[in-house]
Amino acid sequence: MTYGIFLAGGGSRRFATGDKALFENWAQLAVEHLSALTERVFIVASPTNAHALTAKFPSATVLCDAREFAGEGPLVGLYTVSKQTQDFENAQSYLILPSDSPEITRVQILKLLSADNVYVRENFPICHLTFSHQQLADFLATGERRFYNFLKCLDAKATSFKDLPNHNEK
Repeated sequence: MTYGIFLAGGGSRRFATGDKALFENWAQLAVEHLSALTERVFIVASPTNAHALTAKFPSATVLCDAREFAGEGPLVGLYTVSKQTQDFENAQSYLILPSDSPEITRVQILKLLSADNVYVRENFPICHLTFSHQQLADFLATGERRFYNFLKCLDAKATSFKDLPNHNEK
């Protein structure tokens, strides 16, 4: 079983037009991809956009960061979802899309799903990972919050989608 995670809880500080998760149809595109390719979709929202995302996507489960790590980055979104999806010891599969990659195609996503523990070099929150909640909890307990370092911990492999634009520049 693969769960879909849409990371929509960031502060969009580098994005010039406001909240990326609520910009145009970006969330719609991501949730459509995740709904078509995974068994269940989770949206990790911020307290400021959770209500709007819940109203817009009633079939998805909208969560805010777990209190113990709230606001500490995208890994906390994965932690929050993994806490909901499994017993803590068994690994689960997750397809993860951030809110700043609306141009990702179904073909590219299928490429990610064809391998375990793979991420997009140019935007590494775009990934397909298999991990247990306990693995991630142990990693976060060290004080580490870098997404890339968790990828290294999982021995994840990079792939390249060079044609995806970067929407984080002002």
